Amino acid sequence: MKYLFKLFRLFLQPLIFIFGYIYFLVLKKKSHIAYQAYVTTYCMTSGFISQLLSYLISLINKLFSKNKKINSELANISNQLKMKGYSIFEKKIEEDLLIGLINLTKELKCNYSKYDINSPKVIFNEKIHFSPSYYYDQRELLDQKAVQDVIKFLMNLNISDTYFDSKSYLLAVNMWWSTVSKKSDTHSAQEFHFDCDSIKWLKYFIYLTDVTLESGPHVYVEGSHKSFSKPYSLLKKGYARIKDDEIEDHYGKEKIHKIIGNKGTLVVGDTSCFHKGMVPKKNSRLIFEITLSNSLFADPSVLDFNQMFFNLNNKL
Repeated sequence: MKYLFKLFRLFLQPLIFIFGYIYFLVLKKKSHIAYQAYVTTYCMTSGFISQLLSYLISLINKLFSKNKKINSELANISNQLKMKGYSIFEKKIEEDLLIGLINLTKELKCNYSKYDINSPKVIFNEKIHFSPSYYYDQRELLDQKAVQDVIKFLMNLNISDTYFDSKSYLLAVNMWWSTVSKKSDTHSAQEFHFDCDSIKWLKYFIYLTDVTLESGPHVYVEGSHKSFSKPYSLLKKGYARIKDDEIEDHYGKEKIHKIIGNKGTLVVGDTSCFHKGMVPKKNSRLIFEITLSNSLFADPSVLDFNQMFFNLNNKL
């Protein structure tokens, strides 16, 4: 009986999500229940629900907006994202933008866990701070002109609009240090996982330090963002961390790519693919990241950074 009840609750999730999503579209209000139902539905359909809704969002967008011209560079990046799940931008980020972000580490405090409000905030010093990672407050970041300039630069690249084939929205902004350690840390995303931030999204990662194999490169599992590419044996675990050998057993080592690069390297990724950050072995790594999505549907605990960013720009 317990098994049947559990099965009933599971198959009820898509209906809960549909009603929750309609509720969001009509009233512009997010629901934790609807978001959790979306995550479950995403796992049940191996990502097909994201593909289906993204197609509908794109279709509606075409009805109410003019088509933008796509140059060969944008088309190439979009194709790489569709095929591999990530793309490495050929040009480095401009020096003045990098310096603006790096200088913030001398002014803003950060703490180990963004989920623990009691974690002490510090001005990061590699010589005395040894927690696995140190995150900067998202709201404090968004208030900084240096961060706003980088967000504008990344949004103006039009990579997300091209990939989504629809308008993009700012969903999150982050910056954090990953420190030298001998073991991985779950809170620091150092084990394989996939994100489920919204309907469809891209994350822009800027290396603010030189990243070698010894300083915590990002790792992507090529093609694992595609619908039905994730095995049920992994999806049935839900929104969970996955061991390296399980990923290797299913995808093979040839599909697992470690992304190294000098300071200023920009990596754009559809993080619905399996990915992780490796544990730094020699040097700490500083990284900046924003998330752009084709929808503002998300976990209700996520602040409305898109509206906050819009308000800030109107004040300038």
